[in-house]
Amino acid sequence: MRGDTVVVKDCAGKPLVRRVWNEDQGTVYIRTEEEYQKALAGGSALEPVGFPRGDVYEYDPGHLERAGRGDWSALSRRGLGGSTALRPPSGRSQNVAQP
Repeated sequence: MRGDTVVVKDCAGKPLVRRVWNEDQGTVYIRTEEEYQKALAGGSALEPVGFPRGDVYEYDPGHLERAGRGDWSALSRRGLGGSTALRPPSGRSQNVAQP
Protein backbone atom coordinates (compact mmCIF):
# COMPACT_ATOMS: atom_id res chain seq x y z
CA MET A 1 0.00 0.00 0.00
CA ARG A 2 0.99 3.61 -0.36
CA GLY A 3 3.97 4.51 1.78
CA ASP A 4 5.34 1.00 2.19
CA THR A 5 9.11 0.70 1.89
CA VAL A 6 10.05 -1.92 -0.69
CA VAL A 7 13.07 -3.22 -2.54
CA VAL A 8 12.91 -3.21 -6.33
CA LYS A 9 15.17 -5.00 -8.74
CA ASP A 10 16.49 -2.58 -11.35
CA CYS A 11 17.30 -3.54 -14.95
CA ALA A 12 20.86 -4.48 -13.91
CA GLY A 13 19.57 -6.74 -11.11
CA LYS A 14 20.64 -4.36 -8.33
CA PRO A 15 18.40 -3.70 -5.31
CA LEU A 16 16.95 -0.22 -4.81
CA VAL A 17 15.04 0.82 -1.68
CA ARG A 18 11.96 2.85 -2.65
CA ARG A 19 8.51 3.91 -1.39
CA VAL A 20 5.23 2.70 -2.92
CA TRP A 21 3.04 5.40 -4.41
CA ASN A 22 0.36 3.33 -6.18
CA GLU A 23 -0.15 -0.21 -7.39
CA ASP A 24 -2.42 -2.24 -9.61
CA GLN A 25 -2.66 -5.94 -10.43
CA GLY A 26 0.63 -6.15 -12.34
CA THR A 27 2.57 -3.01 -11.54
CA VAL A 28 3.85 -1.22 -8.44
CA TYR A 29 4.50 2.51 -8.88
CA ILE A 30 7.42 3.68 -6.76
CA ARG A 31 9.30 6.85 -5.88
CA THR A 32 12.55 7.67 -4.12
CA GLU A 33 12.10 8.83 -0.53
CA GLU A 34 12.77 12.44 -1.56
CA GLU A 35 10.21 12.39 -4.40
CA TYR A 36 7.71 10.56 -2.20
CA GLN A 37 7.91 13.30 0.46
CA LYS A 38 7.55 16.05 -2.18
CA ALA A 39 4.46 14.39 -3.69
CA LEU A 40 2.92 13.70 -0.29
CA ALA A 41 3.27 17.38 0.60
CA GLY A 42 1.61 18.35 -2.70
CA GLY A 43 4.81 19.76 -4.16
CA SER A 44 6.30 19.34 -7.59
CA ALA A 45 7.68 15.79 -7.82
CA LEU A 46 8.81 13.46 -10.56
CA GLU A 47 6.21 10.96 -11.76
CA PRO A 48 6.37 7.53 -10.10
CA VAL A 49 8.02 4.72 -12.05
CA GLY A 50 6.17 1.44 -12.57
CA PHE A 51 7.93 -1.84 -11.83
CA PRO A 52 6.54 -5.28 -12.64
CA ARG A 53 5.16 -6.78 -9.43
CA GLY A 54 7.58 -9.70 -9.80
CA ASP A 55 10.51 -7.28 -9.33
CA VAL A 56 9.16 -5.74 -6.11
CA TYR A 57 10.03 -7.27 -2.73
CA GLU A 58 9.06 -6.61 0.87
CA TYR A 59 11.73 -4.46 2.53
CA ASP A 60 13.90 -6.37 4.99
CA PRO A 61 17.16 -4.65 5.92
CA GLY A 62 18.64 -7.97 7.06
CA HIS A 63 18.29 -9.47 3.59
CA LEU A 64 19.17 -6.40 1.55
CA GLU A 65 22.90 -7.17 1.48
CA ARG A 66 22.26 -10.65 0.05
CA ALA A 67 20.11 -9.15 -2.72
CA GLY A 68 22.98 -6.79 -3.53
CA ARG A 69 25.14 -9.85 -4.14
CA GLY A 70 22.53 -11.31 -6.49
CA ASP A 71 20.81 -13.64 -4.00
CA TRP A 72 17.16 -12.54 -4.05
CA SER A 73 15.87 -15.77 -2.45
CA ALA A 74 15.84 -14.30 1.08
CA LEU A 75 13.40 -11.52 0.14
CA SER A 76 9.64 -12.05 -0.10
CA ARG A 77 7.82 -10.86 -3.19
CA ARG A 78 5.12 -8.30 -2.63
CA GLY A 79 1.67 -9.93 -2.56
CA LEU A 80 -1.09 -9.03 -4.99
CA GLY A 81 -3.18 -6.12 -3.80
CA GLY A 82 -6.53 -7.44 -5.06
CA SER A 83 -9.49 -5.11 -4.63
CA THR A 84 -7.63 -2.94 -2.12
CA ALA A 85 -4.85 -2.09 -4.57
CA LEU A 86 -4.32 1.54 -5.40
CA ARG A 87 -4.66 2.61 -9.01
CA PRO A 88 -2.30 4.79 -11.07
CA PRO A 89 -3.54 8.35 -11.36
CA SER A 90 -5.96 8.65 -14.27
CA GLY A 91 -5.03 10.85 -17.19
CA ARG A 92 -1.33 10.72 -16.39
CA SER A 93 1.29 8.71 -18.20
CA GLN A 94 3.30 6.19 -16.23
CA ASN A 95 6.82 5.02 -17.02
CA VAL A 96 7.15 1.27 -16.69
CA ALA A 97 10.64 -0.08 -16.15
CA GLN A 98 11.32 -3.23 -18.13
CA PRO A 99 13.59 -5.95 -16.67
